Amino acid sequence: MAGKIKYAYQMVECDEKKIYSIIAENLYRIRCEKKISIRLLSLTADVNERHLYSIQNGMARASLPVLIRIAKALRVELSELLEGI
Repeated sequence: MAGKIKYAYQMVECDEKKIYSIIAENLYRIRCEKKISIRLLSLTADVNERHLYSIQNGMARASLPVLIRIAKALRVELSELLEGI
């Protein structure tokens, strides 16, 4: 049942690759709009630079606490990183 989460009352489709791709696109767009380098963002958000780069390129998953730190460092609401999901 890859890609599906089963609840007692319903089946929910969950395309994780699409979700992380959307987060990656939003992260890149916001970072570029604010003219913040990966290095500065990694220091400000306390996220390893390589991990942040991988998240931005859709190659790594980000936990909720990491996404919250990234959003705070970018000075945006978490919902902006998740927009379009």
